[in-house]
Amino acid sequence: MKLERAVVLSEGPPGLRVAAWLARRGVAVRHLGLGPTPVDPAWPSVVVGHRSVLQPWTGRLIDVAGPRRPLHRGELVEIPGRRRDLAAAAGGSLIGLTRDLRPRRRRPTTLGEWGVRQHGVSAWEGLLRPLLTKQLGTGCDPLPVSLAGLLIAPAGARGWAPGTDAREAAEAQREAVLSAGGESLCSVQVEGIEVEDGRVAAVMTEFGRERVDGGLYTDLPPSHIASLLPKDALTAGARAALAALPVEARTVVELRVEAAGLPWEIWVTDPQSPAIRLQRASGRPGEPRPDRLFVTVGGPEAEAEGVAQRLVSPLAEVKGVLGTTRHTVPVALRSTEGLDALKRLGALGIVGVGARALHLPLSLSHEARLAAAWAAARAPGQALEELLVPPPSVRGRELLP
Repeated sequence: MKLERAVVLSEGPPGLRVAAWLARRGVAVRHLGLGPTPVDPAWPSVVVGHRSVLQPWTGRLIDVAGPRRPLHRGELVEIPGRRRDLAAAAGGSLIGLTRDLRPRRRRPTTLGEWGVRQHGVSAWEGLLRPLLTKQLGTGCDPLPVSLAGLLIAPAGARGWAPGTDAREAAEAQREAVLSAGGESLCSVQVEGIEVEDGRVAAVMTEFGRERVDGGLYTDLPPSHIASLLPKDALTAGARAALAALPVEARTVVELRVEAAGLPWEIWVTDPQSPAIRLQRASGRPGEPRPDRLFVTVGGPEAEAEGVAQRLVSPLAEVKGVLGTTRHTVPVALRSTEGLDALKRLGALGIVGVGARALHLPLSLSHEARLAAAWAAARAPGQALEELLVPPPSVRGRELLP
């Protein structure tokens, strides 16, 4: 059955992206943002580069790239790297997808999530991760995979750059919802979620009752969703399990620096290091800002600014701290109760999008440990695989974000 209406409840970029994605496919979308338009100022939405440089990294994916335009030194192409483009380039098949991965060294972020969604945990553990390990010449486990959906060359590779400013991209996504006849509201006060006959029926906001006729998509953490549901929608045990889902705190520190010589992004994969990644801020499309750097660090928030400055000082001159943002990221589940509780949310008609809503682990080392646990306990593995597939009313490749 084709999805005709959907409500998207979000506070981050994944929710806004799925709202725009659904709107472009003719779904009447009501997007309710719990805050201002979500923007990750350090993260581009498109990769731009010369065809001759990107071709070795992308293989056939370059043929499904976005608009192309001539440049005085060669043809410039834009590669969005969305999961549906991965599938399209591979003819919609897992074998085709893995075949097209051979010529490029890509971070396994999108591939890992795509593989788990489409083919279950066993596909990632048994085929995709070993394949990447072989092609990269090193194990994939330690590579961070906290951000999904982007195709990028290795940090520091010449000839590529972010092609779209993140703020412009976010506004374009909102415009896609509005131009399709939908609605996109920001800073909405959500008071609760109604459930009728075991399915989500409506979202209660400051504006009244927003009926959910199709699907409810959300990037909110499961514990937040649980707090909005009526008491009888979840058992006490399920609520406790959702509240206890393990997370780790991260602090993003924005520094004012002289960083003209740094690559767009530096990943720190040493598990002993408090830094997760260093990122240049986007300026004009295709150009980094020379005076902004974002550093994601772990550990206590009070120490984050000092840690970030110490880590960056050997790489660039630090001229000051412009601000910090605190957030949490999922880590591996330690019990089957959490999986069962997440499955219950899916049974209510709540479709999670993004790593936080699905409680996808931050690193592939966590995923590897989870896969081993699922292999030893088949039922939990089945529960998660069912959770990652949308309910029957919205199932189908054309409706997968």
